[in-house]
Amino acid sequence: MAPLNIHIKDVVFVTPSKATPSSILSLSTLDNIPDHNSLCQTIHVYKSSQNHGAYTNDQIDPNPINVIKEALSKALFYYYPLAGRLVKHVDGKFRVHCNPNIGVPFVEAIANCNLSSLHYLDGSDTQVAKLFAFDLPSQDEESVKQYPLGFKVTKFFCGGFVLGMAVSHVVIDGCGASQFLRAIIEFASGRNEASVKPVWERERLIGSFTNTPLPSPMDGPSVASSPYLPSKKALVHECFKVDDENIRRLKMSLIKEFDNNIIETTKENIIITSFESLAAYVWRSRVRALKLSYDGKTMLSVIVGIRRHLLDPPLPEGYYGNAIVDANVVLKVKELNEKPLSQVVKHIKESKKVAFTKEYIRNSINTFESTVEDFDVEGSGAFMSLTDWKHLGFLEKLDFRGNVLVNALPAPCNMFGSVGLCIFAPLSNIDSSMKGGVRVFVSLPNDAMPKFREEMEALRPDLNMLCHIIQVYKSQKHDAYPNDQIDPNLINVIKKSLSMALFYYYPLAGKIVKHDDGKFRVHCNSNDSVPFIEAIANCNLSSLHYLDGIDDMEVAKQLAFELPSQDDESGHHYPLGFKVTKFLCGGFTIGIGVSHVVCDGFGVSQFLHAIIELARGRSEPSIKPVWERERLMGSITEMPLPSPMDDASAAVSPYLPTTTLVHECFKVDGESIRRLKMRLIKEFTNHNNIKTMKEIFTNFESLTAYIWRSRARALKLNHDGKTMLGILVGARRHLDPPLPEGYYGNAIVDANVVLSVKELMEKPLSQVVKHIKEIKKVAFTRNYITDSINTLVTKEQDFNVEGIGAYFNVTDWKHLGFLENMDFGGNVLMNSLPAPCNMFAAVDLCIFAPPSKLDSSMKDEGVRVFVSLPNAAMPKFREEMEALSLLNSI
Repeated sequence: MAPLNIHIKDVVFVTPSKATPSSILSLSTLDNIPDHNSLCQTIHVYKSSQNHGAYTNDQIDPNPINVIKEALSKALFYYYPLAGRLVKHVDGKFRVHCNPNIGVPFVEAIANCNLSSLHYLDGSDTQVAKLFAFDLPSQDEESVKQYPLGFKVTKFFCGGFVLGMAVSHVVIDGCGASQFLRAIIEFASGRNEASVKPVWERERLIGSFTNTPLPSPMDGPSVASSPYLPSKKALVHECFKVDDENIRRLKMSLIKEFDNNIIETTKENIIITSFESLAAYVWRSRVRALKLSYDGKTMLSVIVGIRRHLLDPPLPEGYYGNAIVDANVVLKVKELNEKPLSQVVKHIKESKKVAFTKEYIRNSINTFESTVEDFDVEGSGAFMSLTDWKHLGFLEKLDFRGNVLVNALPAPCNMFGSVGLCIFAPLSNIDSSMKGGVRVFVSLPNDAMPKFREEMEALRPDLNMLCHIIQVYKSQKHDAYPNDQIDPNLINVIKKSLSMALFYYYPLAGKIVKHDDGKFRVHCNSNDSVPFIEAIANCNLSSLHYLDGIDDMEVAKQLAFELPSQDDESGHHYPLGFKVTKFLCGGFTIGIGVSHVVCDGFGVSQFLHAIIELARGRSEPSIKPVWERERLMGSITEMPLPSPMDDASAAVSPYLPTTTLVHECFKVDGESIRRLKMRLIKEFTNHNNIKTMKEIFTNFESLTAYIWRSRARALKLNHDGKTMLGILVGARRHLDPPLPEGYYGNAIVDANVVLSVKELMEKPLSQVVKHIKEIKKVAFTRNYITDSINTLVTKEQDFNVEGIGAYFNVTDWKHLGFLENMDFGGNVLMNSLPAPCNMFAAVDLCIFAPPSKLDSSMKDEGVRVFVSLPNAAMPKFREEMEALSLLNSI
């Protein structure tokens, strides 16, 4: 594909279609707020619904340009101040100088591609959108701020076009800009006049001098600072998509948290909105990403509209000036990080409630008229201004003449481009699976963006869960090599064997796409490939103890392959990725990232064995992969399995929800597990007054029960709530007929045990083990497996307990074969472990993994337990695990 090239024509000026008055118009107090002296640049993407083929540059239909110019001219007759010039007078106030001979700068451009090749600007690369924005020209007089309005229309070969609008926030707010744009579209669609007549009346919002202005929300000395700001480098601009289900899950967890953190006698009927929930989450995530100083203060300023709240008399419908005030919340960074997030939401709700009162609105206007802001926190990172575009109407009923509006977004120049601003915008009309969601536009220093990205990724559901595995190889051949002499053949061998394996496992080189029915499918193409990264570390593997027992799990994270969230901008996800890191000693690590949508643990292990076999010289894998996903397609059933637990009864932790988790690995040797098991067997026989047991407890069941209870204690789950243990059990051998040996898709179901926290704490632990054994036995039956699959097809999960501590999911990697028979070419596999990204990094998940080959004291019966917990809960869990090793022998 040829590089994007945009041919830009000379600026022309569009004047009102009829004569307009010459005058000087005053602006309101709210218009003249210093923060409003900026440009709001928006991009509106139109897809042609007509059957266009490809056009050469000089053949593109000129009608869109002519139609838009004519419609703009007609609209400017009614909105003639937008064709004037902004002039700052000696009193410091802006006024609009209107002249019938002055027009709006208009630029026509032609792009050398189809809009579809840019995914209708619905991706994460905001810099591309910037190319279509209108930057107000500076050649007219001395200041670019003097133009209230400018347009740029870029045509594409496909017949579609992009409309870039730049408007001064001094003259118009978001509702006004949407109203004006709608008027243009109405004229372009053939109407004779706008459905909503514009109203100037700026005198309505001019304040009076007051001796009692509102106090400044924050003073300079108390402002938090970031090590990343001020930055000499340009800011990074990104857009994050949050779908409706993720927001719902967040909101429900906050509602539950709020209900459980207030005294029964003072309970309020508080409705938490989606906006408030996401605003609190994004504010905290941004503060963490910027590493703001804990003892400093941070301020969230929510921009709220006041049109409906000035009731005496109300503003007229066509008013298009600024009718917004700030609802401010100030907290110490320490408070924002440590308070329950539901309490932050409550602060936001209370601030909004105050901001909607007539008294606050009038006092705010009078304060702006009377005083100059006496603190400046912009650019420090401590201030976050949040504006919600979801209900401005930029994507509603703005189609015309066979051109369908499919996207509207801010461009990263001037306004969106400031570190202090965050914009919530509606999702485009392209991705129906994201209906009801939000796009979050932020600008941050480059060093802060990865942490913010991580925080936003934490909102995503398990459906897109990535399994990150690190395989650690010790070289038997090499001593020490300088970086530039490390054997390159290693990378070539791995790449070649991976390529050969992908011939058999070609779906892993495809792209995962979520269709309109909500189902994922794998799109395969002969040109598909797997992302592969080569890295070099400046140390020996021995200095990292071969990643066995390292205290800082974040070291392992650096060696993992972090799958890109999207392939370019299409929303298509990679099923698989590799990262090979070479060390000076000749050893290396392989970091594999694989989507759990496509493979389960057995499938990943089978695929890795195929790569190793091919690297050893085999011509084909010993086990041929089998797709056959239709074997596990369920049917609608009138009798789905009942939900194991409901939202209302789920226990909660005072430490959750949080995205700041601590990841640790605990080693439990075989002897400690044996003593625990023997003690539980003795306890069970004594408690039930029997001499022998018909079915012996297993190591897995005994350790699972112990860790479930230890975790509940560490999280301080409320005793009257319920907690659920979910054990992932393999179904491969229990179907009729059984799945073929090479099947590598998900063949696992949940075996769930639900107890009240009080029961889990007070029951003999042997009784908990018995519950686990019984549910496993049921889960291995064909009827349960079939019913589970049919239930997943029939109904959505009607309870949401993830991320609050009530749910505990255990998966056993001991028998997946990640450490078995995987040596090759003088390289010995010493260790295999999950990396704390995405999957192992969720508070709900615990992984049992086999011990590495380095620690002979662990032998085969030992287990490594990988957990993620809030920092405040980990010491208690650590104490519980230490107690396990101190159990007296029976």
